[in-house]
Amino acid sequence: MLRMRIDPNSPMDNRANVTKISVARKVVLLLIYSASCQDRYLELPRGPKLKSHEYLDEAKLCLQGRKLISSPQCIFRAEQDYGVSAYNLNSLFDRRNWKAERPRIRVKAHFNQLGNFCVKWSPTIDYWMAKTVDDFEFDYTYLKEVNIKEIDRLQWFRDPPKGTVVFPIDPEERSARTLLARGIIARYHEMLATVSGHLLVTSYTQLSLTERKSGRSNVDLDWEFVEPASVPADTDI
Repeated sequence: MLRMRIDPNSPMDNRANVTKISVARKVVLLLIYSASCQDRYLELPRGPKLKSHEYLDEAKLCLQGRKLISSPQCIFRAEQDYGVSAYNLNSLFDRRNWKAERPRIRVKAHFNQLGNFCVKWSPTIDYWMAKTVDDFEFDYTYLKEVNIKEIDRLQWFRDPPKGTVVFPIDPEERSARTLLARGIIARYHEMLATVSGHLLVTSYTQLSLTERKSGRSNVDLDWEFVEPASVPADTDI
């Protein structure tokens, strides 16, 4: 067997030492970086304390130009007003479509079959409650268009951050997921407040977000939908 003795001062051994030092330095920097990210994650605000656009700004700050691995288009959709439909809102607020002085509506939020966040409105006096056309608080022609053209959809967000990510993600993405989920909920409440300023909202879906640790690095985002939440008269949403 041929044995080779490596001189400690040889260029080959120096390169190996430099490689070891470089790897050790990267490990130390990674540990420091992870610790700083974890601290920032633990300091995230709880509840709808921020406005929706502030949640988006914080999520962008976490990602530093990156896309969410778990939902690459999430930032883009949040930038589109979190999926709120200005056209459908304007048609709902158009008094030419009203028959009552201030029509009553119900607002429902849910995840559809594809897992997308969807918010729709429906008249409180619907087809089952109205005995005649005169009982409707909206124009009858407008109500037919609402059902056919999906004008009842006030907000739609595709593939929102929810549930568990099956693969490990870094603290920055974990923070961004939570921030964007809270941003969607905050925008929903902002829209609901705007709607209640024009019409009488008799019931709406209450939303809340719960974070649960999943393994060592991931966090489950559990959305809770409580409906219907009846609104007492003269109550601000």
